[in-house]
Amino acid sequence: MKRSIDTGVVIYELIACGLDSERGRHMTSLLNRVHRHVPGTQEDFLYVLMTLLVVPMRWTDRHGWRKPTQTERDAAVRFFRELGARMHITDIPVTFDEAEMFFDDYERRRVGPSAAGRTLMSATVQVFQSMQPRLLHPFTKRMISTMLDDAHLAEALGLPRSTWWSRLGLNAGLAVRNAIRRRTPLSAVPSFIPGQSAPPVYPQNYDLAEVGPLNVMGPGDRNKL
Repeated sequence: MKRSIDTGVVIYELIACGLDSERGRHMTSLLNRVHRHVPGTQEDFLYVLMTLLVVPMRWTDRHGWRKPTQTERDAAVRFFRELGARMHITDIPVTFDEAEMFFDDYERRRVGPSAAGRTLMSATVQVFQSMQPRLLHPFTKRMISTMLDDAHLAEALGLPRSTWWSRLGLNAGLAVRNAIRRRTPLSAVPSFIPGQSAPPVYPQNYDLAEVGPLNVMGPGDRNKL
C-alpha cells in the first residue's frame, strides 16, 4: 500500500511543483536512489516509464469524461521525456505515437507469465481490496482484468479473463460517472496539494522525507524539508 501511494505522490509532486523545483529535485533524487540497484536494461526502464505515459492516456481516451487534447498529449510526452532524462534513461520516444509503438512492441516480445508477476498482482489485489467493501472482494481480480482490457496481460498476471457482463458493468458505471462529470462545474481547488494527506498511508499531512522506502534515504534526508 505504501509503495502504491508513494508512486502517486512522487508523480503528482513532480507535476505540481515542476521537475526543477526544490521538491521536484528531491523526488528525482529519490527515484534514482530507489532504482539504483534494480536489475534491468535500458529498455526495461524505458518500458516502465512509458507505462506511466501510455496507459493513463489510453484509459482517458477510451473512458474519460472527455478525450485528451493534442496539447495535453504533447505536454505529457514532454514531461516524461524530461523525467526520463533526469533518470538517465535513453532513446525516449519523441511523440505519443512513437511511445505507443515502443510500448506495444515491448509487451509483445517481453510480457509473459512469471512467478514475480503473479506475486506483484497478488499484492495489487490486496491494495484494491483494502479500498473496497468486503462484499466485492471475490470480484476484485475480475474487476482488475476488465479495467486492464488486455487478455494477454491478464493471462500473464494470472488474472481471469474479463467477461461480457464485467465489461458491460464497467462501461455502464463509467458512462454514468462521465455524464455527471460533464454537468458538474470544475472545482477551483486543486485535486492535489503538495504535502496534503494521502490516506491511508498519510492520514495527516506528509513530509517529503517520509516518501519512499527507508533503506534508500540518503545521508541527512530525514532532516530535510
